[in-house]
Amino acid sequence: SALDPLSTQRVANIINSLKEKYGILIVTHDMTFASLVADKICFMKEGKIILEANKDQVMNSDNEDFISFLGNEGEKSDGVQPV
Repeated sequence: SALDPLSTQRVANIINSLKEKYGILIVTHDMTFASLVADKICFMKEGKIILEANKDQVMNSDNEDFISFLGNEGEKSDGVQPV
């Protein structure tokens, strides 16, 4: 749900501290929040994972598969792998 920036950061800090002991799966449409807490990002379509990569590869990617998933155009680069 929508949180103010301070609350969002607090939740991200809690999740990041819990990641040291536990494996955590978060489902979100908020890529900004995902970038705060994720180690790996997966994209799903029709209930199946279609793209998977580490956070930095996704957030800095110009991979055509990733970009087309978001509805944009771009050049292909290494990193984000179709599943």
